[in-house]
Amino acid sequence: MKQILNLFLLAILCWSCSNTASREESKVEAEQETPKYYAVKEGIDLLISPSTSSQRLINEKATSITKDTVYCELSKSCKLTILENKGKYARVKVIEPEWLTDTYIGWVPSNMLVEFGNISPSKTVSSKIAIFNNINSLTTELSRNGIGQLHSWRSDGMGGFMSITDYYRFGTASAANGLDNNLAYYLESNNEDYVEKLSLVLNINNAAERRDGLAILKTVTERTFKSIKVIIPPGLIRSIQSPKAYSYSNQMLSVILERENNNIESWKLIIKANKYIRSIF
Repeated sequence: MKQILNLFLLAILCWSCSNTASREESKVEAEQETPKYYAVKEGIDLLISPSTSSQRLINEKATSITKDTVYCELSKSCKLTILENKGKYARVKVIEPEWLTDTYIGWVPSNMLVEFGNISPSKTVSSKIAIFNNINSLTTELSRNGIGQLHSWRSDGMGGFMSITDYYRFGTASAANGLDNNLAYYLESNNEDYVEKLSLVLNINNAAERRDGLAILKTVTERTFKSIKVIIPPGLIRSIQSPKAYSYSNQMLSVILERENNNIESWKLIIKANKYIRSIF
């Protein structure tokens, strides 16, 4: 009887160990299957090779547009995955924003990386327009409004930060200057972590298509306010249709519609967010 009892206890012990090992294996497999994502501690340019003497990776598309050399710069809001490690460097690829995925692939010093979402809060101010605090979400939403994708959030070379679309061209070229009518978004800020000002600029090169241009400006303006989840200020749409200068402000933002002093007819819609002041924690 004693021998039977011992065998029974031994069987239970073996089953328990086997079950524990199975759980541990499942845990390890789950950890291995869960991808890790990273961000940079501060804005930094991608490198072509893992070396201190490496050249920076050029953003070919932005360079062709601006006619100045623009590099592939990572901001703290970019979501990255590591493709390989070599010495003190990691080869990374941008996962978000997704339109950078195919071109923003390069090397950064490994000590510049942290797990995505683990950067300690350091801002003392933020925008009162909520989506202005999430640059990736803002550029994604605005890029759905039919006038092209906003490029990556980057330094403007003068101490600030910016993101722009290519010019959305429409209509027929002007006989006077050979240019099409066009429309573009501009995002600007003196702070890397949030947007301060959103501008929508219409250039009417072909005066014969002025009405069409203003109609497109009206439509994109309506989509813009929907994207940023803010009610359109009273009278703004009527001012665009007229068109005539307009201004409005409240505790959240200020909105201005103005004609720029150019050789052609240009209208600029400016949405400028007010700021929250908050303590560091």
